[in-house]
Amino acid sequence: MQVTVPRPDVKGGTEILKWYLNKIKFDQSVDPEIIARGTVGFSGAELENLVNQAVLKAAVDEKEMVTMKELEFSKDKILIGHECRSMEIDNKNKTITAYHESGHTI
Repeated sequence: MQVTVPRPDVKGGTEILKWYLNKIKFDQSVDPEIIARGTVGFSGAELENLVNQAVLKAAVDEKEMVTMKELEFSKDKILIGHECRSMEIDNKNKTITAYHESGHTI
Protein backbone atom coordinates (compact mmCIF):
# COMPACT_ATOMS: atom_id res chain seq x y z
CA MET A 1 0.00 0.00 0.00
CA GLN A 2 1.22 3.47 -0.82
CA VAL A 3 0.14 6.51 1.17
CA THR A 4 0.57 9.96 -0.33
CA VAL A 5 1.14 12.74 2.19
CA PRO A 6 0.45 16.20 0.75
CA ARG A 7 2.83 19.07 1.34
CA PRO A 8 1.83 21.32 4.23
CA ASP A 9 -0.23 24.47 3.74
CA VAL A 10 0.63 27.75 5.50
CA LYS A 11 -0.82 26.58 8.81
CA GLY A 12 1.01 23.25 8.63
CA GLY A 13 4.23 24.94 7.54
CA THR A 14 3.97 27.35 10.47
CA GLU A 15 3.61 24.46 12.91
CA ILE A 16 6.53 22.57 11.36
CA LEU A 17 8.72 25.69 11.51
CA LYS A 18 7.76 26.25 15.16
CA TRP A 19 8.78 22.65 15.90
CA TYR A 20 12.24 23.08 14.37
CA LEU A 21 12.74 26.62 15.66
CA ASN A 22 12.16 25.46 19.23
CA LYS A 23 15.29 23.32 18.88
CA ILE A 24 17.55 26.34 18.24
CA LYS A 25 18.23 29.80 19.65
CA PHE A 26 16.25 32.37 17.65
CA ASP A 27 15.37 36.02 18.01
CA GLN A 28 11.89 36.83 19.32
CA SER A 29 11.20 38.89 16.19
CA VAL A 30 11.20 35.70 14.10
CA ASP A 31 7.66 35.06 12.82
CA PRO A 32 7.22 31.46 11.58
CA GLU A 33 4.01 32.39 9.76
CA ILE A 34 5.81 34.92 7.56
CA ILE A 35 8.42 32.31 6.64
CA ALA A 36 5.67 29.71 6.04
CA ARG A 37 3.86 32.09 3.66
CA GLY A 38 7.06 32.44 1.63
CA THR A 39 7.72 28.70 1.53
CA VAL A 40 4.35 27.31 0.42
CA GLY A 41 5.02 23.99 -1.27
CA PHE A 42 8.06 23.14 0.86
CA SER A 43 7.98 19.68 2.42
CA GLY A 44 8.66 19.15 6.10
CA ALA A 45 12.21 18.07 5.26
CA GLU A 46 12.76 21.23 3.20
CA LEU A 47 11.54 23.37 6.11
CA GLU A 48 13.94 21.56 8.42
CA ASN A 49 16.72 22.21 5.90
CA LEU A 50 15.75 25.90 5.83
CA VAL A 51 16.17 26.17 9.61
CA ASN A 52 19.47 24.25 9.49
CA GLN A 53 20.80 26.53 6.74
CA ALA A 54 19.79 29.57 8.82
CA VAL A 55 21.72 28.17 11.80
CA LEU A 56 24.79 27.68 9.61
CA LYS A 57 24.50 31.22 8.22
CA ALA A 58 24.22 32.65 11.74
CA ALA A 59 27.31 30.69 12.79
CA VAL A 60 29.29 31.94 9.78
CA ASP A 61 28.23 35.50 10.60
CA GLU A 62 29.26 34.88 14.24
CA LYS A 63 25.77 35.55 15.59
CA GLU A 64 24.44 33.92 18.73
CA MET A 65 20.93 33.38 17.41
CA VAL A 66 18.97 33.09 14.19
CA THR A 67 17.04 36.14 12.96
CA MET A 68 14.62 36.70 10.10
CA LYS A 69 17.60 37.78 8.00
CA GLU A 70 19.18 34.32 8.17
CA LEU A 71 15.86 32.59 7.52
CA GLU A 72 15.20 34.76 4.45
CA PHE A 73 18.75 34.12 3.24
CA SER A 74 18.21 30.37 3.64
CA LYS A 75 14.90 30.51 1.79
CA ASP A 76 16.55 32.32 -1.12
CA LYS A 77 19.46 29.88 -1.12
CA ILE A 78 17.08 26.91 -1.35
CA LEU A 79 14.85 28.50 -4.00
CA ILE A 80 17.47 30.24 -6.14
CA GLY A 81 20.76 28.56 -5.31
CA HIS A 82 23.96 29.71 -3.68
CA GLU A 83 25.62 33.00 -4.49
CA CYS A 84 28.37 32.93 -7.15
CA ARG A 85 30.62 35.87 -6.31
CA SER A 86 33.62 34.65 -8.28
CA MET A 87 31.77 34.34 -11.57
CA GLU A 88 32.74 37.08 -14.03
CA ILE A 89 30.57 37.88 -17.01
CA ASP A 90 32.24 39.17 -20.14
CA ASN A 91 30.90 42.16 -22.10
CA LYS A 92 29.42 40.01 -24.87
CA ASN A 93 27.27 38.06 -22.39
CA LYS A 94 26.32 41.26 -20.56
CA THR A 95 25.07 42.72 -23.85
CA ILE A 96 23.11 39.58 -24.71
CA THR A 97 21.57 39.56 -21.22
CA ALA A 98 20.65 43.25 -21.50
CA TYR A 99 18.85 42.63 -24.82
CA HIS A 100 17.07 39.62 -23.33
CA GLU A 101 15.91 41.50 -20.22
CA SER A 102 14.81 44.53 -22.26
CA GLY A 103 12.66 42.12 -24.27
CA HIS A 104 10.80 41.28 -21.06
CA THR A 105 10.24 44.97 -20.47
CA ILE A 106 8.78 45.50 -23.93
